[in-house]
Amino acid sequence: MAVIPRQNAENLTGPQFRPWVDVRMPSLPPGQVQLVSVRGDNYNADEMTLSFRCPPEMERNGTLRGFVVRVMVLSVQDNTTPQLQGEFFIPLGKHHREPCSYKVDAADLNGIEVLKNYSFEVKVRGEEFDGAYTDPVFFFASEKIPILDRAIPGREVLVPVRSFGGAMDIKLCALCAVNERQGPVQEVGLLICVRDSDDGGCSYPDATGIKNLSDINATTWARSRAVGFAIPFWASPDNWLEKLLKDPSTDYLYTIGADKDCDTNTVSTFCNGPLPLNKVFTISLFTCNGAGCDEYNTYYTDRFNTKDQDDVGDDDGLTDGHITAIAVGVIVLSVAVVVVIIFIVRKMRGRSFPT
Repeated sequence: MAVIPRQNAENLTGPQFRPWVDVRMPSLPPGQVQLVSVRGDNYNADEMTLSFRCPPEMERNGTLRGFVVRVMVLSVQDNTTPQLQGEFFIPLGKHHREPCSYKVDAADLNGIEVLKNYSFEVKVRGEEFDGAYTDPVFFFASEKIPILDRAIPGREVLVPVRSFGGAMDIKLCALCAVNERQGPVQEVGLLICVRDSDDGGCSYPDATGIKNLSDINATTWARSRAVGFAIPFWASPDNWLEKLLKDPSTDYLYTIGADKDCDTNTVSTFCNGPLPLNKVFTISLFTCNGAGCDEYNTYYTDRFNTKDQDDVGDDDGLTDGHITAIAVGVIVLSVAVVVVIIFIVRKMRGRSFPT
């Protein structure tokens, strides 16, 4: 608001006779924001940070209210046909960093989809006018390695349910395995490592640096059995991803060791063969996309022993040690009873009875 004095032509006797008239001067739009940049997150494909700074103080032309961000999605084919995803207002003070710099997360921009090109433009919103948009800054949302344990917050990825006669039921979060937040999933596999004890057994593969399932040193059930299960084997078929996509539930039930006729197949053919009895297992879920693979395993949380269906002792919770102790106790008790009976008989024979 500017105040301009205007003299009254009829009264020129002094300043006290000069009336003041308030006249609103035309305002200028604020200048452009500076140093606009976009940086993607190192681990999460759908997260990014948009940073910029306010215009210089001399170019603000009044009080700033906030900023407007315009997001465009570019055509995958030619990157020259942008489509408006939206314009978003950021109030002054939100995400503020000194000196007058701002960082905007993907959540403020309605999210980012993987494998798409985006452009970002920012302008200042003043009290009356908006400044001009900046030149576009481009960002490509590239794939990142899957994150199984954080695909769905609070959801267990893999939970064993029960074991019986060389088989094991597990409950799987299929929706976690096929989640495309980090990029389109290309492969999903379930790997079994047989261990003689908690500390021994086969070496366990790590997903670090693995680009696809073929990079893992694993084989079929038949080949693993031929070497005493010293090599991990796949318990899921090659087309398992297609099956999970048809039923992407959070409580997907799957039986490991369900096939009983694996001996009729060749060693190179997949077969979900029975698990060896009285062993410890590490069960691992692998999922891969274009950036690499992630694995979720039960090695640090649970260890499971398969039980023989015909073993009544296992069903009753009796171990071999318990059964041996019971047998010894029965024998000792029997001997004691015989000794007592002999003592009583001999005692009675030495006593005379009245007629």
